[in-house]
Amino acid sequence: MGGPQAREKEKWLADVVEQHFAQNSGLHQDEVENFIADILDNEFDTIIEDGSLAQLSALICKHHEMCREGREQEVLESLSQRIPQTRTFAMPMPGEYDSDDETEIMEHINSTVSTQMNGLHLNGDISNTTQRRDEPNEDGWTVVKHGKKK
Repeated sequence: MGGPQAREKEKWLADVVEQHFAQNSGLHQDEVENFIADILDNEFDTIIEDGSLAQLSALICKHHEMCREGREQEVLESLSQRIPQTRTFAMPMPGEYDSDDETEIMEHINSTVSTQMNGLHLNGDISNTTQRRDEPNEDGWTVVKHGKKK
């Protein structure tokens, strides 16, 4: 889902979900969940099976209702407390550098990536060796299995 156009993809997805709410009144959490799941599957070849999509959809519906009631400030406060800031990294492309020297281009790319990675922190070690499917492994990554849509 990342890549050079990651920010554009994020904005597009947010716009599509916003438009879906504008065109359909009284949406339920399961309808929003199915809508987003279809987009992720069809546009990004991604299937979410860890329950986070249901949580996200419920939160979106709750916040949408709060906004309709004029409680936008509460929504902003809720978002700042619940959702950690995420970073989207743009992979520098060789054409973005003003040199024909391949070594200089690679140094520029490596430098840019290193700069972007400096602020990252891995999750702490996980001592429990028996993990549920939705818990991060020892590297801090959560494994999301890709499967056929039913």
